[in-house]
Amino acid sequence: MEDLCSVEKYEEAKKLMFDMAYHGSKAQPVNFGVLMNDLGKRGKVEEAKALLHEMKKRRLKPDVVTYILINYLCKEGKAMEAYKVLLEMQIRGCVPNAATYRMVVDGLCQIGDFEVGLSVLNAMLSSRHLIVWLLAC
Repeated sequence: MEDLCSVEKYEEAKKLMFDMAYHGSKAQPVNFGVLMNDLGKRGKVEEAKALLHEMKKRRLKPDVVTYILINYLCKEGKAMEAYKVLLEMQIRGCVPNAATYRMVVDGLCQIGDFEVGLSVLNAMLSSRHLIVWLLAC
């Protein structure tokens, strides 16, 4: 799937994933992540969000890689929406990594929402990712 996406054959990659599911091979979060990453790179964030919704319908548990969507939302100036996805991620039992926290904090600060950015930073600092954050500075 990744190879298909790399040569701009997203529709074929998507078809492959859904064909696999049709033939009894359960699509994995990583498959959705590959497609979402490709969509995000091409500026099709709404389609990437639709794939996340499809994952939920299939009762697949998104992983931190699947939440690459957060990065693309922040890049489009939709940091508050990215923050909501971060919260949903945590509710679903997916522990954000330092990079995910950092994307949201940076995005919120870029749109001037320092109060929410500080609350995300405080949440990250109380998690196990403090050292990783400090090393990234």
